[in-house]
Amino acid sequence: MSDTNLKHGRQTKDKLTAQRHAAQVGRRVMGELKWIEQQILDAGLMPTDDKDRLSRTASKTLIQAGGL
Repeated sequence: MSDTNLKHGRQTKDKLTAQRHAAQVGRRVMGELKWIEQQILDAGLMPTDDKDRLSRTASKTLIQAGGL
């Protein structure tokens, strides 16, 4: 990041810090979701062919609902 972008407010240090934090939280949520999915599969509560569908829809639903 160049100093001019930081000086003139295009990307402030606060904005960059918030962006990094949001990315870190997102990675943690997706990791937890994959762990939960694997636990469900290992317990035999979900057929394996539904795993791909669940990964896409559950993550969108949980993120929109503010879950995890």
